[in-house]
Amino acid sequence: MIITLNHENIPELKTFAETNDDPKDETYWPLCFEQQDEGVRTIFGWVENGNIIAYVQFNRAPKYRPFEAASIPEIQDLRVDRNFRRQGIATDLIYTCQALAAQEGFDMIGIGVGLHSSYGNAQKLYVGMGFVPDGAGVNYDREICKKGDRIILDDDLSLMMVKSLT
Repeated sequence: MIITLNHENIPELKTFAETNDDPKDETYWPLCFEQQDEGVRTIFGWVENGNIIAYVQFNRAPKYRPFEAASIPEIQDLRVDRNFRRQGIATDLIYTCQALAAQEGFDMIGIGVGLHSSYGNAQKLYVGMGFVPDGAGVNYDREICKKGDRIILDDDLSLMMVKSLT
């Protein structure tokens, strides 16, 4: 079941992130929920048997400049517990974000995907769901890389993708 998460879920989200090899800075979750309170983002969780097994963030004000300039909200920080992957949970969370974007009047939605092999399944999923590269090339920590740049292949190197909602 998909629900909107809130401040009370921070301890469980911290545990989830650590258990799934994605520990967050101590200020990460409080800042995310502060932004949710301000209407900047919405954080959805997939709950099963009272436990969060996946989450995603819908960010109406992403820091990626091309999305910001075009008023494209971004699906961010999509995570599914390794024991529950390949069951359609990520797909449902993405559809939930798309539905919210359409309901709020957005024409497009964006998502970023890492470029190293551990993101292979996500890359295939996003393409299969109709997302296409935004045409700006790769970026590092949401800054567009230029020809000749030397970059590190880590989780901050990504390709931004978009999908029309109309």
